[in-house]
Order: sequence, then C-alpha cells, then structure tokens
Amino acid sequence: MRDGLDFSHEPGLSCEELERRIRAYREGADLEVFRKAFRFAREAHRGQERSSGEEYFVHPCNVAAILIKLKIDMDGLVAGLLHDVIEDCGVSREEVEREFSEPVARIVTGMTNISRLSFKTRRAFQVENLRRMVVAMARDLRVIVVRLADRMHNMRTLQYVSDERQRGVAQETLDIYVPLAGRLGIGSVKRELEDLCLRFLHPEAYYRLAEKAALDKERRTRRIEETVGVINEKFLEYSVRASISGRLKNLYAIFRKMQDGEVDFDQLQDILVFEITVDNITECYKSLGIVHENFKPVMSLFKDHIAIPESNGHQGLHTTVVGPNLQKMEIRIRTQEMDEAAAIGSSSLWGRGQGGDAGVAGPAPAPTPDWLQGLLDFSEDVEDDDEFLSALKSDLGEKEVFVFTPKGEVRTLARGATATDFAYAIHTDIGHRMTGAKVNGKAVHPGRALEPGDTVEVLTDEGREPSAESLRSARTPRARTRIKRWLMRSRREREARDPAAGGAAPGGAALAAGEDRPVLVRGMADAEVRLARCCN
Repeated sequence: MRDGLDFSHEPGLSCEELERRIRAYREGADLEVFRKAFRFAREAHRGQERSSGEEYFVHPCNVAAILIKLKIDMDGLVAGLLHDVIEDCGVSREEVEREFSEPVARIVTGMTNISRLSFKTRRAFQVENLRRMVVAMARDLRVIVVRLADRMHNMRTLQYVSDERQRGVAQETLDIYVPLAGRLGIGSVKRELEDLCLRFLHPEAYYRLAEKAALDKERRTRRIEETVGVINEKFLEYSVRASISGRLKNLYAIFRKMQDGEVDFDQLQDILVFEITVDNITECYKSLGIVHENFKPVMSLFKDHIAIPESNGHQGLHTTVVGPNLQKMEIRIRTQEMDEAAAIGSSSLWGRGQGGDAGVAGPAPAPTPDWLQGLLDFSEDVEDDDEFLSALKSDLGEKEVFVFTPKGEVRTLARGATATDFAYAIHTDIGHRMTGAKVNGKAVHPGRALEPGDTVEVLTDEGREPSAESLRSARTPRARTRIKRWLMRSRREREARDPAAGGAAPGGAALAAGEDRPVLVRGMADAEVRLARCCN
C-alpha cells in the first residue's frame, strides 16, 4: 500500500459508489445495513446545508468514504454516516440503537458534541468536549477513527468559514487530532491533517512550499527514478524481491525542517523518503544490509522498530543514508503488513477484518491501549483545565524516548523525561517512595533526562515521601501533578493538626516568623503553596 491516500472532497458520492468501494476490501459483506443507514442519514439531514452551500448530506457521505479507505468495519461505516444525526437532527440514541445496533449507537453517541450544555467560555467548552472524547475513546476506539474522518473532511472544506474559525479549528487539529492520528498509527491521516493545518495557520508558507515543490517536481522525479533504479539493481544482485518507491515528504514536515534548521527549501537535503516493501522480516534485515553496504549510513538516525515497535505499534527499519550526489535520503523497510499498518493503522485497534457488521454480534472491543488508559485516569483525577490540556498534549506528543526496566521491558516516555517521570509512569506509589535512581547501572540524579535505550532502576523506601526536590526533578505533567497533589494534601494535613503550620515549607518544619531562608528555597516553598492552591 504506500502511505499516500487520496482524501479529496467528493461532492457527488452515491450509495452505489460507496458500496463498490466497500466490496473491494470486504468481499461478500452484507450491505443492506449500510444502505439503510444511507437512507436514514439522508432523510435526517434533508433540508440542511453546509457553510459551503452544499447539501449537508455530502458531509457524512465523505466521512464514510474516508472510513472506507481506512478499512474500518461495518459498525464504524454505519456510524460514520450517522455521526451527526443525534446532535443535529433530533434523533435519539435509543432510536439509533433500535434501528441499527448498540455498538453503532455507542460510536455515534461518543461522536456527539456537548453543545447542549452551557459553558462560560469557549475554552471550557473545548476542554469538556475533549474530556468526553477521551472517555468515549476508552470505551470504543472506533469513536476516534470516525472523529478523525469527520475532522479530515471538515478541514478539507474549512475555507468556507471565517478566518478566525479557520485558525481556531486548525490549531485544535494540530494540537490534538494530529497527534491522536499518530498515536493510533494512521500515518496517512496524520500527514494529511498536518498539511491542512499548515494551509490555514501559515498560508503564505504553505503556498510558497507548494509552489517550490511543483517547480522542482521534474528534477525530483528524475532523482527518485535514478535512486530507485540503483537500489533495484543492487537488490537483484542478491535475489531480493522488493517493491521500491520514493516520494517527497509532506509539506508540514518540510516546513518544520526549515524552521528547526533555519534554512530555505533549496538548502534541505533529507526531504525524500524511499520505501522498500519485502516479503518477510528476514528480508527486511537483508535489505538493510544491502542498503548500508552501498550507501553510507548516518548511524545516529538508524532505528530498528521491528525489534522495538513504535508506541503506536508501527514496525519497520528506518535509516538515513548518503545517496547519489551526496544527498541524504531516508529509507524505510517494511513487510507488506507493516506498510499497510503504517498508512491506515493496525486492524487490531478497531476490529477491522474481525467481524463488526452492524446489528451482528462482532468481536469484543479492542483492549484500551496503556497510553489511553493513563490519559483516562488522569482526566478523571484532574479538575484543572490547564493541567488537563497540558497533560493531553504531552501524552499525545510525537517526540518520545524508549527506555528499559531492569527486566528488559520497554517503557515509552516523552523526550526530556527524567528518572522521576519514569518512576511515576510505572506507578504513583513508586514515584512517591523514590529515593534515587540508577541508569545503566550507575547512580544518577533523579532529574537527569533519560536517553534512548537507557535501562532505569528506581530505588525506593517505604518511609520516603515526595518533596520540593521531587517536583524539581519531574518534567512531565503527569508526574508533576501527582507530586503537587501529594504536597497539597500533606499541607492540609499539617494545617489540620496545627493551624500555625500553614506557612510551613512543604516537606520540612515550620519556620519561625521572620526567619531568614535562602531565596531559592523560599521561592520554591511559595511556589508549591500556590501550586497546591491551584489544585484545590
């Protein structure tokens, strides 16, 4: 499959055309329930229009078309057609469940916004909506797949709303939905959303890059063909059968490279990606050997995601080499199954190919991923909106570091995370009782940033409690919130026992009135009191 899928807006989709596409990946599927959902949604939205002036029903049809390309199951497809009927058409959840099925009703309900509730600010509305989305995702991951398809089509037609609305929706998409697509491993959706966000957040940069890419197309195509030819020739020498292609990285990735390196488009090197698909894992490693034998590898950029899959489940070998004309190029080597998963996500996430026909008892819902369960727990535990948004963006962030427990288990943390963050990622009690840490067998400061491949051992003591030092050593919102909450509770308990202790420095004895103390310590204590009050 190659990563690029065409998610263009299609104004004239018919039920027959959508059925034809479904049969291409669900041969023999009973499509009567899909036809019923098509008729139901068309009637429910009759008379409604979009901002573009189009008939509203064009939108759910396009959402269904996107879901077909992602090969979601029939429950997901039906929910895609019906995703707005509860919110916009006055249809009840009970009616959706009665006419279709409980799973379909669950997905549609999870998709429904909370616009009927009253909020003082737009931000409060957004945060509560995101909280409910997290809960709905934990119940059924297909909710977020349908929501991503919905957001994709809305972004495709965003030019018909005000500039302010464009920027607001695009920023939310970049902050939340792009990393969600990445977490679920739906690379094609992630890249498409990134480019659409760039178009509305930085239109000048977007159109300038699009123009440069178009002008450079002929030279780039020639270079890709020459490189593919060289690789094919080497593979034939070793009797390795492979499918090889090259493409330009998406515009947003190029935009980020230009920002990070403070360079112009013409100065960039590694903006081409070559993808090699082979039959099995053994051939993946054999292919890597051929590539490294014939092109000089940049070893600091080599990643073996077959031995250690990415947090979204992606597997493959990623390497950057110096190719013809001394130009760097990225090469990704995968099996066919890995290649498909990189584009449309893992089928295990939402039951694709495992049944799931609407109205028919399908497989049990996929287990909730650890990252999502942690986010759900955090959402239920934290009331402060800023803390929740900070944790959500951090947990969904793309930059990660893989570290190991002493037993060899892989743990994924945000880049820049410390041994303290590692301890809290294992369990809150481990973090609270932490006395020190060893990284690769050597004692380190708990606030030292972890590096990829580090083996981390947490030292604990049952009598240990979090302190101001613990807070200084933590970097992730999750760990910092856990520590602040403990400090807040500890302070309340001291005040309950002795009201005069209200000014005591957390983690230490009360200071006498007017007693001098170092500025750093005094500032930290005051900051912790403020933090504690924020959490109250």
